[in-house]
Amino acid sequence: NFSGAVSEKLAADVPLLRLAFKTFQLLPRQESVAEESNQVDDTILTRSQIGKMLLLLLEHESFRLARDSPPSDASQTQQKPWSTKIGNEESVELVDDDDYLRDLMENNDGSDNIFTTLIDASFASILGLLPSKLDLSEFVSDNETSPLHSVPLSILVDYVISESSDSIEQDLANASLDYNGFVRWHLRISSSETDGAMQVSETRLGPYLLDLRLIASVLFGVRPASPSLERVLVGEIKRRHRYRYPRKKEGSSQPRGPNGTLWHVINAEWWRTWEHFTEGKVWDDKAARSYTMGKIDNNMLLSGEGILSLRAGLRWHRDFELVEPLVWSALQAWHDGGPPIVRSVVPFRSNKPVGRTEMSY
Repeated sequence: NFSGAVSEKLAADVPLLRLAFKTFQLLPRQESVAEESNQVDDTILTRSQIGKMLLLLLEHESFRLARDSPPSDASQTQQKPWSTKIGNEESVELVDDDDYLRDLMENNDGSDNIFTTLIDASFASILGLLPSKLDLSEFVSDNETSPLHSVPLSILVDYVISESSDSIEQDLANASLDYNGFVRWHLRISSSETDGAMQVSETRLGPYLLDLRLIASVLFGVRPASPSLERVLVGEIKRRHRYRYPRKKEGSSQPRGPNGTLWHVINAEWWRTWEHFTEGKVWDDKAARSYTMGKIDNNMLLSGEGILSLRAGLRWHRDFELVEPLVWSALQAWHDGGPPIVRSVVPFRSNKPVGRTEMSY
């Protein structure tokens, strides 16, 4: 029954889920000696490891939110999704520096610092880490420098454990997480809450797994397992590029991004074939998996007058398309071909309104 549920929901993620689970198992444990003696099984994640896993996922989400913002936005800084209480209840200091996080991750001295950590509820909500029935009014912060709602990390750990099992009655304090429970939690197989609006690919491990795919596919050139997955990854690269290089600024239109934004020119006929191929319009999934796209051929776009000089009379959409640099890197790695033709956005000098930009073909 469990295997059937996994097969039905994102079976393609299973290899990455195994890799992620093994990775999180490398995190140091912070259980006491008595607790550790009851959890010698090296096939599980302990409560402290689950806590550290959640901190890493939150840090990753914080990084992505900052990284996808326009580089010229000086006011946009990476917000910390967590803080740590130090001291007694009468005198609490909130610590959010990177060195402390590093020490926390490396600490395995049996202390319980991991559970004195407070999580910004807004970040936890984005990743679907908060119980929907949790009353946030109980966790309002009086500290002006801390988030409005700061939830103890231990509540998030309990929620992971409760979502990882079919059992209604659990000893959360002594529970751990095996691989099957890890998958159940991510895919929401055991969830009894109404959270259908939150997509699996966008919450919990989803953003982390997506970045793993992008690293493997773009940086290392590992071709995705299916044409449809190629389309998903290219779409994600395009989405991030739009955020990083906005198409509008101060009311003026810059449809290809601000000055200096780089684009790659690609054969429009090849691009259209790839779009049909990844949409599944050419053949069924079984045939598509065995089909190999032809190499990218940009030679027909070039003139004989100079290196990478474009032929006269070429028209956008009819003869060529413009793709983001990382889209080109991915497609070239998966399908080979070339040559790469790079162009940049430059100021457009004419009698038309000032502030408009155009491509230098």
